[in-house]
Amino acid sequence: MIKFGRNNIKFVYGVLSAVLLFATVSFAIEAEQARLFVGQDLHLAGEEVASFQISTGEHALVFRNGLSLSIGGNSFNSDEGVVWLESVITDNRGKRRVDYNAKIYLSGNVEVKKTKGAMTTDISQMSVGVSGAIIIQFNVSGEVFVTVDNRVVSDPRGTQFYKEAQSAFLPVERESVVEAQAKLPDLSKAEPAAKKPIVEAAEEKKVVAAKPVAKKPVVEPVEEKKVVAVKPVTVKPVVEVVEEKKVVAAKPVAKKPVVEAVEDKKDVAAKSVAEEPVIEEPAVEEVAVPKLVAKKEIKKESVESESSEVEAVESEKPKFNIFGWFRKKAPAEEVKPEPVVEVKGKGPKYSYPVNISPAGEAKLKIESAEIADGSSVATIMQRFYIWQQQNAGGDLLEIEADSAVIFYSGTSPETKEDPQGAVASSAIRTIYVSGDVIMTEGRRTIRADEMYYDFQSQTGLIINSEMRSYDSRRNIPIYIRAAKMRRVAAHRFAAEDVVVTSSEFHKPQISMRVGRIVITDYSLLEGELAETDSSYDARMYDTKVKVGETTIMYWPFLRSNMEFADIPLKSARVGYDSDFGMSVETRWYLSKLLGLREPEGVESTLALDHFGKRGTGVGAEVLYTKENYSGTIKSYIIKDKGKDTLGRHPTREDVNPRRKVRGRFSWIHRHFLPDRWQLTAGLGYVSDEYFLEGFYRGEYNIGRQETYLHLKRIEDNRGLSILGKGRINKFDDTLEEMPTLEYHAVGESIFNDRFTLYSDTQVSRLRQTIGEGHTFSVPDSHYSFVMHRTEIDMPVRMDPYKVVPYIAGTFGYDDRSGFSRSLIDGSNSGTAGDDHVFIGETGVRVAHRPFWKIYPKAKSRLFDIEKLRHIISPSLAGVLYAESDSSVMQHETLSLSLAQRLQTKRGPAGDRRTVDWMRLDTDFVWVKDSANASDSSPGPSQFIWSKPIVPLRILSAPKIFSGDLAATFRRFEMYGPMRNYFAADYIWRISDSTVLLSDMNYDMQSCVFQQHSIGISRMVWPDLSLYIGSRYLRRIKILKEEGSNVVTFAATYILDPRYTVIFSQQYDFDYGGVLQNNVTLIRRYHRMMVGFSYSADHSLRKQMISISVWPEGLEELGFGSGGRSQLGGAPGF
Repeated sequence: MIKFGRNNIKFVYGVLSAVLLFATVSFAIEAEQARLFVGQDLHLAGEEVASFQISTGEHALVFRNGLSLSIGGNSFNSDEGVVWLESVITDNRGKRRVDYNAKIYLSGNVEVKKTKGAMTTDISQMSVGVSGAIIIQFNVSGEVFVTVDNRVVSDPRGTQFYKEAQSAFLPVERESVVEAQAKLPDLSKAEPAAKKPIVEAAEEKKVVAAKPVAKKPVVEPVEEKKVVAVKPVTVKPVVEVVEEKKVVAAKPVAKKPVVEAVEDKKDVAAKSVAEEPVIEEPAVEEVAVPKLVAKKEIKKESVESESSEVEAVESEKPKFNIFGWFRKKAPAEEVKPEPVVEVKGKGPKYSYPVNISPAGEAKLKIESAEIADGSSVATIMQRFYIWQQQNAGGDLLEIEADSAVIFYSGTSPETKEDPQGAVASSAIRTIYVSGDVIMTEGRRTIRADEMYYDFQSQTGLIINSEMRSYDSRRNIPIYIRAAKMRRVAAHRFAAEDVVVTSSEFHKPQISMRVGRIVITDYSLLEGELAETDSSYDARMYDTKVKVGETTIMYWPFLRSNMEFADIPLKSARVGYDSDFGMSVETRWYLSKLLGLREPEGVESTLALDHFGKRGTGVGAEVLYTKENYSGTIKSYIIKDKGKDTLGRHPTREDVNPRRKVRGRFSWIHRHFLPDRWQLTAGLGYVSDEYFLEGFYRGEYNIGRQETYLHLKRIEDNRGLSILGKGRINKFDDTLEEMPTLEYHAVGESIFNDRFTLYSDTQVSRLRQTIGEGHTFSVPDSHYSFVMHRTEIDMPVRMDPYKVVPYIAGTFGYDDRSGFSRSLIDGSNSGTAGDDHVFIGETGVRVAHRPFWKIYPKAKSRLFDIEKLRHIISPSLAGVLYAESDSSVMQHETLSLSLAQRLQTKRGPAGDRRTVDWMRLDTDFVWVKDSANASDSSPGPSQFIWSKPIVPLRILSAPKIFSGDLAATFRRFEMYGPMRNYFAADYIWRISDSTVLLSDMNYDMQSCVFQQHSIGISRMVWPDLSLYIGSRYLRRIKILKEEGSNVVTFAATYILDPRYTVIFSQQYDFDYGGVLQNNVTLIRRYHRMMVGFSYSADHSLRKQMISISVWPEGLEELGFGSGGRSQLGGAPGF
């Protein structure tokens, strides 16, 4: 936002809105955490700024006449500065969140001010040279705002000041040289020496020192042909040896750099820092050496030659003694080459100093005293903040409390405060804190009354603790409360008498009481153990689920990842159904019930149901997704004592199953193989013909249970596939394929782009099998089928038209009974036809350049219109055929289409967007000899624009329909349009919360509507959502049903924060009766929901009533898309 004035020009420059093209992500911060996030926006101010976009997502801002910046409780001022901002995008539940990495160079009269809350922002601050300049780096979790008097857009990268600022962040090479024959230390006999972290290894050639990184001693992972050194820190890390000894203290030598190991004849630059470490030489005074422990164990490997690669290995023998690198060097002539040792993986871990600072602006007061064993104890009696770096990645352990007792490993060292009032010490061993204790480590936060913590062993005891985490998928908090919680290792917690709940109250309505729990935090582990989706693994013993104080479930042992509901119950539905009787359907986390840790990418579910009129059923479902494969396994079995009601027709009511033990098993697996091959396998077994329709109606309506093996390869515009399919369900009508090979080439350019080739080839060995009890007669012998189609297009641009004339030829071969099926309905003519046929085809596709007109004065507050643009896109397609046999005669068609758009501008001023206010697509289709086509088909025709030809595979082996349907039941997807018709599809976006949708199909020969639908959806923010619509289907007899004319009404209304009503109804005017009724009332309590539901499906003559109770965020425990009895299937909820 820029505001111009005569004397002063101010603008607030939203950097992020110019950098990113993503939707803004908004999120709420819990009240108890809000104070830690206040002020996390970055504010920059100055007189003049030069801005430049370096790349997508990266900007540079140069301030030459003063710069003032603030973030959180940190403020910086300087005469000039350079700011680099880089966007960092993360996904959270399907939404994108944008953070920013900031690097800033400040020069000239630099001032730094820290206030209360400054420590909540992790800022890396370093001095540069002797000029007083500093560089700072941090992450911005909020927005970035810039306020200046004048702004120019220019490239500053050629200026001397920009180069000077940029060089401050570049690696710096030093000139200190270690002799080529320097003696390497004997790790097993190394002695402690200086208080600084040391380099790790060196080869026998020249080694160049590098500038260390402040406060981050790191042993980098070893890469091939590289030896990476430890980066020393400017503060004093805690140093530890295996046996504590007295050594000679050192006197400092100013600014002597620490060497860093590099490859032979190569320089490895290190990260630059503000202050250089000091190498200390022996003095006469004896002092106790602080401790530095290498956690990894290594052993020596021999080096066969100077050019050989350094290999890192692990050993259980001598520990790595880092002090060996500072042993006094022997004369050069006595030096013998020794093996080069390197640490494998992430390298050893080191103890870091403990930092203490006041939580407010009051100065930190520490009182210390010496106790009997010679060590020191200190006390703090004010609100304070302690932090310790945990690893080379910069992860922190943070503790806040009202008071503390600090225990040192020796005498209390003299400490000096930094400018922000913080004190760092490497001698702190343990600490006791009390009073509103807050401990944060990574994503884990623990609140407690009291806590004792050992920094060296990373163990402790927490009194009256509450561990809080957040379930981002369900938007609910998860609390783990324990009277005593022990940290038994760096990554493991143990507690007894634990309460797990999503409620903040001390006495929750729904909770889980655990006798004993052991929680492992895998985010604190390294290597393969840390490579998992889940950060936590909780083992819970003697678990009880309670509503209030009433126990409703008990389980002796559970396993949880602490990210989803910790109770093993995944979903539950309870109710009464007229067909199934009193019904209880439950889903359980199978891995939790078995006490197993579920592998990454696997989700397993156990189904356990009881139906009063049908019996008890059990099943399992496993979903797995890995890098190269994925799949689904479903199984279910029930001893059924009832009958199936499949519809209102007498033949579909009270159907006796052929067997009492019924069930299903299905497995679908997809594997991505090398060289772009993909394998898909399917296995589908069902006990009888009506089990799936009766128990899994939704799955029955959308797909079949098939057994097949499909291998395919797609590269660019070409594809090859091999399909094998058989039958294991004897009641199924199945076309077995043993096998089918297909090859497709789409849009292949030929003759220097003058023509475009399309080719489709299929070779099959087939057998049509008919299910038991079906009367449809088809030979079941094997036969061969071949089909090939080639199409050549000639794209021509004839402004304003794009014209694509084309010719195509199709060949078909069928050695069973030839091609003898009618194109009209797929019925068999009763006589054998030709076993090979030809179809010639020619046509043209024409598209006109869109017409458009703008109405700049169009404006309406009622319809939310700001200008209008009308776009019309006409197109035409026509095709003619010539056949070798009448059995494969095709329908010659002509199609004219008009696609229209009315566009307008909507949105707040300054953020207008273009929307399709209205959209209307129309199709006029004329079919040759349509007067001879019957009007008895059960649905409207449809023109398939890309390939109007009916595939020969359909004519040779059409799908065998269910025996319940007449043999003449035809589908337009198979046989294309038959009669002249007009079709339209219309959408009117009345406002951003209201839309009207409609479609229709009109038979131009009989002058009747084949189909018509219209509906309007309205959201009245934030309490009411409405839908009302009508669907009309022409009166055609199918199983004595004569079309339909249904009106649907649905509404969701939030009466108040406690009550919500959901209602839906369908009424069919053709039948003069109600089809469906659904009414649901939901009562909201704190972290708990209670729902009452009634549903009636008159089309199946079923009624259901249910009552559900579920915790907030776990809606699947209450109502949802129902299971077998469709419990609680309230639309829209």
